[in-house]
Amino acid sequence: MIVILQTYIVYIIIFITLYYGIKKAINTHKIVHLILALLPYSLFMGFRYGVGQDFFMYFNSYNEILQGDDYKRDFELGYSFLMNLFSLFYVPVSIFLGFLSFLQIFLVFKATDKEHRKIWKYLVLTFFFSCTWLSFNNGIRQELAFCIFCFSIRSIIERNFFKYCFLIILAALIHKSAYLLFLFYPLFFKRSWINNLKMQITFYFISLALMSNNFVNSLIEKFEFLIAIVGYSEYTEKDTYSDLLIRSEEKNFGIGSYILLLINLINILYSNKAKKFFNSQYFNIIYDMYYFGTLWSYVFRNSQLFSRINYYFYGFNFIVGAFILLYLSRKNRQIYYMVLTLYVLTFIGYMSSMHENTCLYIFNWQNDLFMLKQNMSD
Repeated sequence: MIVILQTYIVYIIIFITLYYGIKKAINTHKIVHLILALLPYSLFMGFRYGVGQDFFMYFNSYNEILQGDDYKRDFELGYSFLMNLFSLFYVPVSIFLGFLSFLQIFLVFKATDKEHRKIWKYLVLTFFFSCTWLSFNNGIRQELAFCIFCFSIRSIIERNFFKYCFLIILAALIHKSAYLLFLFYPLFFKRSWINNLKMQITFYFISLALMSNNFVNSLIEKFEFLIAIVGYSEYTEKDTYSDLLIRSEEKNFGIGSYILLLINLINILYSNKAKKFFNSQYFNIIYDMYYFGTLWSYVFRNSQLFSRINYYFYGFNFIVGAFILLYLSRKNRQIYYMVLTLYVLTFIGYMSSMHENTCLYIFNWQNDLFMLKQNMSD
């Protein structure tokens, strides 16, 4: 009971410090206030224990190199460089993990800086209540690569090919799947690809209809060579904790899934109005990626492999959600409060299953509570 209360207290502190810290950063336009706003979140995520399904892989690998051992997993050069750099100065694992958490969210906020600073407050709402932070602290390397991609989109808008290539190379050095992002540079010179609302809604419901058939399994068999090229063959294994947990969750299309379905539908319904309201190429680009990722997430719902690739598409969901929330707060307050309620219900749903989805928060010095995370490290 005490650890449950601790979990709620930690997340309430994270939300309050993020929300009010970001509000100050919006008003002052000073980067130091943005850094200070993100610091408590980063520290809590640094000192966590067993939050995120892949926590122990990252935790143990860094501790191994810190102790002078060869870490067992073959990481990309960029991530290996970061581990070696921090371990060279004997930086504790808590600070290393906290730095990664900070870098992820900092890149997202900087990607939406300047003309889109007004969405920051709503970005906190969607990031926190959709529990995107859990995903960020699970697939750490790929989420960091995604955050670099978020930042790189400005290079597409500026038509700065060399800057875009440099950033994508950095992302690929953290997670090799980011090499796929080189293909996106010429695709978004057009202001917006996806504008026909009727077609969007039609394909949205088609994707829901395809969700329950054998379409996914047949595709995986036909594209095994693509799996090998991208480097995702490890995710087809069925004996890891993460794989078993995700597959178990995906088979149960519960209340949380219907809430997410409704949030996505509202985002789609108001997308064209939001595009006119913001008149932003950045929003147009990330919305196109998000919409494609939404369809992908339903069609390939039962495939962890294809879901992992979808990080670079559907990963924009909380950023698009922030834009839509800001638009609704100005144009339709009733729908705004309804969507905000849906996000809060999503958070409540995660918290109600904190023992199963790893949200349960334990500090890494609470040795007597480590047994609560034992099923993750076995």
